[in-house]
Amino acid sequence: MKKNKIISFKKYTYLSSGVLLLFIIWSSFFAMMLETKMYMKNWYIVILYFVFFSTFSIFISHYNLYYLIITPKEIIIKNLAFFWIKKVYQIENIISISKTLKKTGKGGWYGIVIHLKKPIEGYTYYMSSIKPKFWKRLKMELNKVNIEFEINKNL
Repeated sequence: MKKNKIISFKKYTYLSSGVLLLFIIWSSFFAMMLETKMYMKNWYIVILYFVFFSTFSIFISHYNLYYLIITPKEIIIKNLAFFWIKKVYQIENIISISKTLKKTGKGGWYGIVIHLKKPIEGYTYYMSSIKPKFWKRLKMELNKVNIEFEINKNL
């Protein structure tokens, strides 16, 4: 990896299931407003609904909107919805990173687990992308900074 090269995986987050969930919730909100013509009758209720839908949709979808930024010395984990969340890991403290799956009813959420040298437990961040190249590119970029990326065979 070049000395000052920074690789961000933020663009993959825009095509994730969390963003699609936001889009579906917002589309249903605006369809409801237009169909009932509520915006003409009670503007204060529309504002209240807007605040409710904004809060509700962000809290539902933020869970799998994490993305990575890889620098030559550290890996930064950020959240697309809660932009102030930022966790920094020094590359020399990371043993490996592995892909994980949190199973839910019919599907699941993919994420990564960061295995560190000092605290034995790993930290899990859920991220998903519709693009199939996401996990391949993540593995390639992590290998460039000498971090092993493990994909479990049962995923």
